[in-house]
Amino acid sequence: MPRRLFTVAATASLLLCATLAALWVRSANQMDGVIWADPSGAGRWSHCLHTRHGAIHYLYTGPPQSTVPGFRVLRGPQSPKFVAMVDRPKWRALGFAGGGAGTFWFVSVPFWFLLTVAAVTPGLWLLRRVRRKRGVRCANCGYDLRATPERCPECGTVAAEAGDAPVT
Repeated sequence: MPRRLFTVAATASLLLCATLAALWVRSANQMDGVIWADPSGAGRWSHCLHTRHGAIHYLYTGPPQSTVPGFRVLRGPQSPKFVAMVDRPKWRALGFAGGGAGTFWFVSVPFWFLLTVAAVTPGLWLLRRVRRKRGVRCANCGYDLRATPERCPECGTVAAEAGDAPVT
């Protein structure tokens, strides 16, 4: 069961990698994101998560703000005012960035970092597959039979009976 769970996690992580790669490419020309603004209409706060120029940006805006209340999807080119806020970070390193002024602040995480983190599980899965294929294994218990290809020292199964053959 743990092996299946790991395979499912690796598959989900691989799909996440593909999604992140597609968003990374798209972020060169387009902005995609979501914004959640104070539903009361009082303009007390808003949270925005969007992709832009090779990074995912999280923005928090406090009062005063002029965002439509509720949840909205953002898509398309950015307005010059919005670009100006994110393009002037207080700190920047390796694609990470952050900053703010008054009640506005933001953090940017580059896609290369997110892809690296998301690729760990599929990478481990692939490594396990390659290692598993390196030698002869017992069909009964999975013991490595490279040292004793005739009979499994773990469970006693004869390799020829189990139909094991060296894998190249």
